[in-house]
Amino acid sequence: MPRIISYETANKIAAVWDRCNSKKEACHLAGVTTNDPANLRRYIRATEDMLGIKLKPHSTNPYQPPTAERYDLDHEYTIADFSDAHFWPNETSPAFYIFLQIIEELQPEVIINNGDSFDGASISRHPALGWEEPPTLREELDANREHLSMIIDYSKDADHYWVEGNHDKRFAMFLAKNAPQFRDMPGTSLNVLFPDWVICDSIFFNDTMQVKHRWHGGVHTAYNNVLKAGKSIATGHTHRLTVREWTDLNGTRYGIECGTLANIYGPQFKYTEENPVNWQNGFVIITIDKYGVHPELVQVIDNRARFRGKVYTG
Repeated sequence: MPRIISYETANKIAAVWDRCNSKKEACHLAGVTTNDPANLRRYIRATEDMLGIKLKPHSTNPYQPPTAERYDLDHEYTIADFSDAHFWPNETSPAFYIFLQIIEELQPEVIINNGDSFDGASISRHPALGWEEPPTLREELDANREHLSMIIDYSKDADHYWVEGNHDKRFAMFLAKNAPQFRDMPGTSLNVLFPDWVICDSIFFNDTMQVKHRWHGGVHTAYNNVLKAGKSIATGHTHRLTVREWTDLNGTRYGIECGTLANIYGPQFKYTEENPVNWQNGFVIITIDKYGVHPELVQVIDNRARFRGKVYTG
């Protein structure tokens, strides 16, 4: 990896870090004058790698509202977007291992965890199924930490985003409802527990595509999303893996549903009673260039997937 800052600058960033309120402030005090969020994260990551340290997150406020992030580059780049992983203790899907293989080969600029990474079974508003014992909150968080750390290990140079899903929001919502006295306590928000991931509600890419967890629902989700968004849009939530095109005088754009990275009949989904569900295992690779958005579906069937002429097994 080419060096993007000097050791002198890295030491300056580390020296002022604890008295600053943001990455931007620390970098500016160290003489790095960029306002681009992606570049700021690269400088901080380079500082940590050079000095062998881990800089503490500046904010421990669990109620800081997620923002819409922007990601703009003037050259072609690749996004790996997975959704609805519902990471579960002692449960790893073949789709997850295939995702690792492909991102290791592609080294995409952006990795997106497109929501419902965390299930929150023990704090769900839904009643338990009989005498089942869902995993504890700690066990689910550890499962997320294990899997998401592996993704980072396979894509160290990428920028990592976590678009919050409705299941992910259970974490802060449960605390806000049942233990409001814990407001502002360290360790009570996902953005503090997972500092390597930028947690937000949505991301806009080069004014050509939005990524968010959910919008419209039903069998026509992708169609309604792309028709009404006015630009390409990638969502999760439905557990379906599909693309719908829409062409008008502005050109062609895409409604993308990103599937589920979890096993379709895994322990997270006992409520389906093993009925047939119109869900698909897999994820999406998206290339953005001057011509627009180019989605490629990677569907996992019987523990194997075909992508760009190559077969992968999980």
